[in-house]
Amino acid sequence: MSTKESIQGLTKRICEKIIAFQYDDFSDELKKRSRQIFADGIAVAVAGSFQEAPPKIMAENAREMGGKEQASVIGLGFKTSMTQASMINGGSMHVLDYEPMWNPPNHQLSTCLPAILAVAENRGRSGKEVLTGLVKGVEMMCCMRAASNQTNLNNVPFHPPGMVGPLGATVGAAHVMGLDIDKLRYALGIVGSRCGSLMANTGTHTKCLHCGQSSYVGLDSALLAEKGFTGNTDIFEAANGYVVSFFGIDDFNEEVLLSYGEKSRIVDPGYEVKPYPSNFATHAPINAALELREKIDSISNIERIVMVGVNLPYVNRPFPKTGLDGKFSVQYTAVRALIDGKVTLDSFTDEARFAPEVDMLLNKLEFTMDPNIPAEIGKANMYMTIHLKDGNALSTVGYAPRNNNFGKEPLPWEEHLAKLRSCFSTRLNPVKTERAIDLCASIDSLRTEEFKELMDIIRC
Repeated sequence: MSTKESIQGLTKRICEKIIAFQYDDFSDELKKRSRQIFADGIAVAVAGSFQEAPPKIMAENAREMGGKEQASVIGLGFKTSMTQASMINGGSMHVLDYEPMWNPPNHQLSTCLPAILAVAENRGRSGKEVLTGLVKGVEMMCCMRAASNQTNLNNVPFHPPGMVGPLGATVGAAHVMGLDIDKLRYALGIVGSRCGSLMANTGTHTKCLHCGQSSYVGLDSALLAEKGFTGNTDIFEAANGYVVSFFGIDDFNEEVLLSYGEKSRIVDPGYEVKPYPSNFATHAPINAALELREKIDSISNIERIVMVGVNLPYVNRPFPKTGLDGKFSVQYTAVRALIDGKVTLDSFTDEARFAPEVDMLLNKLEFTMDPNIPAEIGKANMYMTIHLKDGNALSTVGYAPRNNNFGKEPLPWEEHLAKLRSCFSTRLNPVKTERAIDLCASIDSLRTEEFKELMDIIRC
C-alpha cells in the first residue's frame, strides 16, 4: 500500500499518463466495447428523460435560469449552457439505474459522458474525440476506484459516482478541450474540492443528481482551468488532499492508479450491460424469481417466499415508498418478476409499486441478509425458496450477472439492440431510432456534422 513518500508527484505522474493515452493506443476490442457502452448510455438517457420526473424538474430549473444555448438537453427538446446540459443529461442517464455496471461498483457513463457530449457539441468536435474522451474519463474512474480498495459497498463512506465521477468528467472534458498537462493539473485540483455524495439519498431524486453533478463540476472545472483559474496541482498527494481525505494513504495503492492506460478496464475487468432498470444488487433476486416463475402456474398458489442473500442494508427495503424506491429493493424486484415474468421500465412506476398483488406477495416474503455473502460484485448471490400452497417447494440460486462471470462476456450486439430500441422508442419514431443506433454504433468514425446530427436527433 501507499506511503507519504510513494505518492509524491502522483498528480503529475497520472496526468502525464492521461495526456499520453490516445485513440491510436486503443485495441480493437477496446474500441468495440467503448462503442457499446456509448450507445447504451445515449439510449438510456433518452428513456430516462421521459420515464422519470427528476430530469424534467432539472430542465424546468435550467429554463427558468435562462442558460445560453450551447448544448442539447437529451429528450427534452431544448439547449442550455454546457454545464446545465451536462447536469440534466447526467441525471437522465442515471435516473433509471439502467446504465452499465462496473467492478468495483460505480457509474462510469452518467458521470462523465454528458460533460464530453456538451463540450464536443459546443466546440464542433468529431465522434472520434468524443469516444477518446469517454475512454479516458472512464479509465480514470476505474483506476481510482480500484486503487482505493473500497470494493465492499458497506464500507464506502460516499456514493462512488460523486466521489470519483467528477475526476472522470474533468479528464474526459479536458481531452475534448485539448488542455495541456498544466491545465489538466489545475482542473483536477479545482474539481478535487467538488467531490462527494451521500449514500443516504439512494432511492430519492437526488441519487441521479450525484451523477449529473459530477458531469457539471467536472466540465466546469476544466472550463475554469482553461481560463487560468488555479487549484492545487498536487491534489492527489497533498497532505489534506484527495487521497488522504477520501481513502487514507494506508488503504490506497498508487501503483493501481498509475496503471492507467496499460490495460483498459473497459476490457478487463469489463462491465455488464444491465438487462433490468434497477440497482445491480437486485439482479440476482430477479434472476432467481424469473427462473422459478416458469414453474409456477399462478402467483395465487404462493404460500411463502424465503430469500437469503447479500449483506447490503441499502437494498433491504421490504416495502419501498415509491416506484423509484423499488429500484433499490430486493424484495420488490423479486415480487415484480414473479408477478409479470419480466422486469421492465414500467415495473417502477408508482402505479406498479402499489398494485394490490404486490403487497400481497411482499407480506409473504422473508428476507435474511447473510453476513457471509459480502457486498461485492460477483458475490451477491440470492438463495430463493418458494413454498406453494400444495406443500411443494421450489428452490434456486440467482446470480448477477446470470452467468456469474462479470465482465468477461459482453452482451452480444444483436441482443443489445432490443434494449437500445426499447429505450430510444420512448421518445423517437422507428426511423429516428434506427438512425440513432447506427450513429452510436459508429461514433468514432462520425464527422463533426454527423455527431451534430446525433445530438439533434436525441434532443427530440
